[in-house]
Amino acid sequence: MQKRGKPPLLISGDFIQVDVNSASDVRNFGNWGTVFTQDLYILCYLISEILDDIGNLEEFTRLVARQAPVGAKFLFVERRESQWEDKIKDLAANSGMALEEFRYSQGNMDADEQMSDLGEILDDVGRKPRVTWDALYCVGTKQ
Repeated sequence: MQKRGKPPLLISGDFIQVDVNSASDVRNFGNWGTVFTQDLYILCYLISEILDDIGNLEEFTRLVARQAPVGAKFLFVERRESQWEDKIKDLAANSGMALEEFRYSQGNMDADEQMSDLGEILDDVGRKPRVTWDALYCVGTKQ
């Protein structure tokens, strides 16, 4: 197997992987250091993926929002279903965020994009990627 190279772009030196299903990970958030100096937090398909343990996600969102600087942006991306829109509204209201209007996006993968372009990633995942999407997104601002 060939070694993977370094990615060409470092998105954030403060990226932190946290298991929002783990109460101890959520409660130890205070040890995350400079993550709370960031002005953009992205919650991408998180709500629909952990619906069975939404309590920890609610606590996680409140704690992160409490520590984030005023004016910080929270980008929520989810499947386009009313239940996820409603949950985003609840999370924002309980975390001191003002929500902008929801926006929607749906479409198909561009014809010039090929699965083979994914190379080893496609092999590692072991299944074909989706070629269509129907999503909603919304930005919350910490007050």
